[in-house]
Amino acid sequence: GRTPCGVGRAMEAAEAEGGSSGSVEGIPLFRVRVNGLSMRYADVGPASGPLVLFLHGWPDSWYGWRHQLKACTGVGFRAVAPDMRGYGGTDAPQEIGFYNVFALAGDVLGLANALGYDRFFVVGHDWGAWLAWHLALLFPREVLAVCALSVPYVGRDKVGLLTALRRQFGDPKLSDAKFNYFLHHNLPEAAAQYDSNVRESLYRIYTYLPGVPSDPPEVKSPALRVDGQVRPLWERIPRPHCLPPWLPRESFEYIVAEYTSTGFRGGLNHYKTPDLNFALTAHLTGDKALVRQPALFLGGTLDGVIARFGGPEKSKEALLKYCPALDEALFLEGKGHWIQQEAAPEVTKRLLAFFESPAVRQLQCLALPVWTPRGLRNSQALEPVRRSRL
Repeated sequence: GRTPCGVGRAMEAAEAEGGSSGSVEGIPLFRVRVNGLSMRYADVGPASGPLVLFLHGWPDSWYGWRHQLKACTGVGFRAVAPDMRGYGGTDAPQEIGFYNVFALAGDVLGLANALGYDRFFVVGHDWGAWLAWHLALLFPREVLAVCALSVPYVGRDKVGLLTALRRQFGDPKLSDAKFNYFLHHNLPEAAAQYDSNVRESLYRIYTYLPGVPSDPPEVKSPALRVDGQVRPLWERIPRPHCLPPWLPRESFEYIVAEYTSTGFRGGLNHYKTPDLNFALTAHLTGDKALVRQPALFLGGTLDGVIARFGGPEKSKEALLKYCPALDEALFLEGKGHWIQQEAAPEVTKRLLAFFESPAVRQLQCLALPVWTPRGLRNSQALEPVRRSRL
């Protein structure tokens, strides 16, 4: 039968791209061509170690995993964090259909393949968590274990997410629609609004938590349009008085520089495909809707995403129902959405403990490289994967 869009090309041998050496905070960055894309990725740890892929969400990049990448360097894992399709140093296709779940999965499988691996562990946050769950469901052989942050797996809904949100908040193209950031991100003017307010939008999205000293938001109305104008997400978020301790000024400036350079269009395209992905995964029902790999979930009690899933208790109930091999569902008190940065030591500690747990430790031998980038299997003496530096 036909291979779903994005997967077929992903498993082809990757075409390496040349470039000058480079690193950020001591983390080396590389570039490779996979699944029809030029992809930038961070890569640390021994090239012969078990592979852990770290997948980010919005608005983020590989950089959101910097703490976990550094921690993996000395414990034997090969930790790799790409800029996902549409973000940072990775290509951002124009066509919305190129952001479907199988294309995204193809990017991840293709990157692993390019590095010499056919099986791996996966860690995801936000949209990266959503993709990590779906990788586990769609490719159970390749994904050996999964850790998700912020977005719990709650099974399959009755309708696509965008359909459900339009029923609840109204069609965003109509004048009486209520605000929902998913639906706002589907409007044609959304990317331009973010692009013209990069620093302010990122500042509020990253720094606000309930209880943090802040100025009130400009917009308090639940309507999408105020005085006939679409008012974006950040104008509805209180403005904290300063950056939090976990986000130093230089780190924030790196994030701002990345989005100033690339814009928001590619990242926002991920918000336009939920109904398409719902249709493409119609077969994930019954037993096929269960994540059977060892799984770990980490979230913050103040994360607004967790609140939209009904809070910690309802999220944990769903995880226990749909993840039979769930190791733990932990909610860190007083932490928000950016948990891998807000509580970096605790998240890293829990993550490494999960990988060293008996159920996962026995799988590490399956996450080792099995071929060279040229696609030649060599089980006796593997050549180091040759990577072209960015």
